[in-house]
Amino acid sequence: KTFLKKILASMLIMDFISRKKSDTKTQAGTISGTWQTTAWGQESGNIMGFVINPSGTIGNITQLGTQPYGFSVGDVIYTSITSTGTGTYSSTGSYHWGTNNSVVGHASCVLTLQSNNTVLYVHYAQDAATGITPPDYYYQML
Repeated sequence: KTFLKKILASMLIMDFISRKKSDTKTQAGTISGTWQTTAWGQESGNIMGFVINPSGTIGNITQLGTQPYGFSVGDVIYTSITSTGTGTYSSTGSYHWGTNNSVVGHASCVLTLQSNNTVLYVHYAQDAATGITPPDYYYQML
């Protein structure tokens, strides 16, 4: 019986040790994970969620509310995410515009982790090709 307890305790300790630091969502500088806003398209109650892959380089949409503004689940919204300092990243963000939001545009943006890395603030630059500046967003870590 004691031998069985020792084996169980050893397995629990090994499981704890084997977990990566990236398993915790508030690790300093970690942008990877699931993010969500409830004001997509600046419309209160309109949800949009996305996941930044474990390498922290791409964000794919995983959830959309009733107003998707031309996006679909699975679309890449952020590409080429690159760290530029502690908690800040440069990226290219996709946006839609035109009739029925049928035209895709791309603008550079800065992603900044805030509030102990539980909030992601995204600030877009003006797209030189269209003159459009997409709205800024605050996303919550889920």
